[in-house]
Amino acid sequence: MKTLTNKFLKPLSAMLTLGIEMIRNTDYKILTHYMLLINQVSSIQDILNYVGICLHEIFNYRMVGYVIKDSQQVNIWIDPMTSKDAFEQYLINDGFIDNTKKEYIQYIEHEAIVEEDDIRIQYSNILFYEMEHEGTITRLYLLPLKGLMNYHKDIIQTIMKTVAIRLSVMQRMLRLNMIAAIDPLTGCYNRREMDRKMEQSFANAKRHEHELSVIMFDIDHFKKINDTYGHQSGDEVLKSVSKTVLKEIRKGDILARYGGEEFLLLLPETNKRMAIMIAERLRQQIHQMNVNVNGIDINVTASFGVASLTVDMNGQEELIKEADLKLYEAKTNGRNQVMPHVDIDKIFLNVHSEIQSNLNLLNTQFASTVSLALGTGSTLH
Repeated sequence: MKTLTNKFLKPLSAMLTLGIEMIRNTDYKILTHYMLLINQVSSIQDILNYVGICLHEIFNYRMVGYVIKDSQQVNIWIDPMTSKDAFEQYLINDGFIDNTKKEYIQYIEHEAIVEEDDIRIQYSNILFYEMEHEGTITRLYLLPLKGLMNYHKDIIQTIMKTVAIRLSVMQRMLRLNMIAAIDPLTGCYNRREMDRKMEQSFANAKRHEHELSVIMFDIDHFKKINDTYGHQSGDEVLKSVSKTVLKEIRKGDILARYGGEEFLLLLPETNKRMAIMIAERLRQQIHQMNVNVNGIDINVTASFGVASLTVDMNGQEELIKEADLKLYEAKTNGRNQVMPHVDIDKIFLNVHSEIQSNLNLLNTQFASTVSLALGTGSTLH
C-alpha cells in the first residue's frame, strides 16, 4: 500500500513542483517587464502606476499606498478609492508621519491604474514593506487578497529596491536641473531658464490666443550703491528686492534675474492694464523697503517697463525688447516709475465702472425674469 501511495505521490509532487516553477518564471517575466518600464519613465506618477499594475498582475494584490519620506517632505500616492483622511490618520497612528507637520505632506495625483471593486479597507489587514536609500524612506502598503508564496517577498523587495534607486536618480537629476536653473544669489530663475520658459509661454499664448505680459525692472543707481556701501551691500539689496517681489507675485508668475541688477517677470494670462497695476504695486513695495547692512539703512527704488503680447509679435524676443524700451523710458524720465505711464486711479475707476455695469445688467435681467414669471403665474426655482 505504501509503495502504491508513493507511486502516485511522486509524479503528483513533480507535477506540482513543475507548475509552481512555471508560475514563478511567469511572475519574474512580468517583474522584469515592469522594472524595465520603471527605469524608462521620468515621473513619480508613472513609476508608481507601473508598480501598482505589476503587483496586480503578479499577486492580484491591491496597492493601497506608497509613501516617500525625506527630511523635507512626505509624498503620498494612494489608491483613488481610498480615503485620504483615513490613510493619513493610519500613517499618523502608525507613527510614520508627524501630525504637527501635515503641511509637509504632498499627494501624488493620478487616476485609477486598474479597475477594481470598491472594497472597504480594513487597515488591520494592511501589510507594509519599508526600504531606506540615501536618506529617503519608502513604504509600500498592500492589501493582501491571497497568500504569499515564498519567492513573492523577493519580488516585492526587488520592486522596492528598483523604485528607491530610480527615485534617487530622479532626485539627483532634479537637484542638478534646479542648480542649473536658479540664480544662487537671489533664489529666482536665471536668464537661461527664463528664456526657456518665455519660449514655452509665448508659443502657448500665441497658439491659444491667451493674454501674456512681461515686466522688466532695474534697481535704480545700483552702481552707486556698490561704490558707496560695497558689493556685499549690493548683494543684500538684490536679495531683498527678489524676496519682496517673490512674496508679492501670484502663483504661476515667474521671476528671473535677467542681468546684473535687472529682473524679468513673466505674467501668464495677464493683460497690459493688469500688468501695469502689478508693476506699480511692486514699485511701491520696493520703495518702502528698508535694507539694513551693518547698521546702515539703504534706500532702494526701481524702474519698470511693461509690455504685452500683440498679434503682430512673432517671437518672445520682440516682447522682451518692448519691455526693455519701456524700462529705458522709465529710466530717462526720472526713475522710480512704471512705463507706459497710466493713471492708476483711473484704472481702478474703470474697473469699478465695469463691475458696476455688469451688476446693473444682472439686476435688470433678474428683474425681467421675475416680472415674466409673475405675469405667467410660473414658480421660480
